[in-house]
Amino acid sequence: MGLLVFVACSTFEAQTPTPTVNDILTKYVAALGGRGAISKLTSRVSKGTLQIVGVEEWGTAESYAKAPNKYCSIITFPGGGEVRRGFDGHTAWLQRPDAGVSDLTGQDLSSMQRSSNFYQSIELDKLYPKLTLKGQETVAAYPAYVLEGDPGDGSLRRMYFDISSGLMIRTDEEMNAQTDNGITRITSQTFLEDYREVEGVKQPFSIRQINGALTVIIHLTEVRVNQPVDDALFAKPAK
Repeated sequence: MGLLVFVACSTFEAQTPTPTVNDILTKYVAALGGRGAISKLTSRVSKGTLQIVGVEEWGTAESYAKAPNKYCSIITFPGGGEVRRGFDGHTAWLQRPDAGVSDLTGQDLSSMQRSSNFYQSIELDKLYPKLTLKGQETVAAYPAYVLEGDPGDGSLRRMYFDISSGLMIRTDEEMNAQTDNGITRITSQTFLEDYREVEGVKQPFSIRQINGALTVIIHLTEVRVNQPVDDALFAKPAK
């Protein structure tokens, strides 16, 4: 009597392999436009409107960035004066109409140094030597990979990359802050939306920032790259 062998065939659902940190960063750079296109940029000037959720009055927002590591933002409200924040490559500073000019120190300084890196999108692995994949979360209905970056100064940054597009759609920064009750841990959230291509590189034109009970939305109306930017913009004001 012959031996009949029956092979049962099972249908397996195709599983997408879990990417490495490098895979996620590589896809992010490609989604922006590629390392070559990003490296060709030397400056960026962004202008738009700013809204504080729950407040009817709108203001304006400007930012100036220059390679390799200079940055200045200017926020203006009608009748409320200007708030400027800058980094000249060495010193980080904040200028407010009610408090004058002050130096940023500690984690505020190191955070400003990292965010002022003009090529941070292609140097995240250098800015955050300890990068780990923490899993997946959904951001505004988009499944995203979550990378946690430890820069070594006591702060943490979590970056959310859209699994489909590869773009960074949210970033959280956790830092220490001095309060009336001593040092406490605070987390700020930034949502990056409405990506558009500018000279071959995608830029978010809608930036929504949540800091505790305060939500600020910036809608950019203009982004120009490789324009002359005066270094005086980044210098710490005298007062």
